[in-house]
Amino acid sequence: MTELEFEKACRGPHEPVPLEYPWNTSSRDRLKRELSVVRDRAYADGLDEAQLDDANRDVFGVSYYGVFDLAGNVWERCISIGDSVGRAFTGSHGDGNLGPGGTATNADWPKGEVMAPGIGYRGGAFYGSDEPHGNTNPYSPIGYRTYAGWGGAYRYKTYSARFVRTVDR
Repeated sequence: MTELEFEKACRGPHEPVPLEYPWNTSSRDRLKRELSVVRDRAYADGLDEAQLDDANRDVFGVSYYGVFDLAGNVWERCISIGDSVGRAFTGSHGDGNLGPGGTATNADWPKGEVMAPGIGYRGGAFYGSDEPHGNTNPYSPIGYRTYAGWGGAYRYKTYSARFVRTVDR
């Protein structure tokens, strides 16, 4: 997905709010989603996802469109608009083939095994309880751009991707 699609999945049709999280507030005070001792996502206070509604999305950490874990799970790998290679992406769908090293074969897709110009990361990830919590561990505001144009990540437990596809008309 592109970083603009990431922001749309978080925010929906609303205007940006400074330091806004994907659950559409600039606060983590009501958030009850946490990491359990076996690294599963769980809820404090015995909450259950069946209790989710529009009034308590910030308690569950759910976006405007009901997408879970857009922050605090893994860094979402996105095509960046902060780099000319990312801006050259035309939105072509994947062809299902991989090139050497597992990279895409589409001409307009950013490529690279370790360094990938045109790729960035959004969302923030939980690295572990032994690492300090901060701006991105475990939750990152939607507009946090420090890593949005950085394609230098290697394969690691905190980096992943959410795959999306446009609707054929």
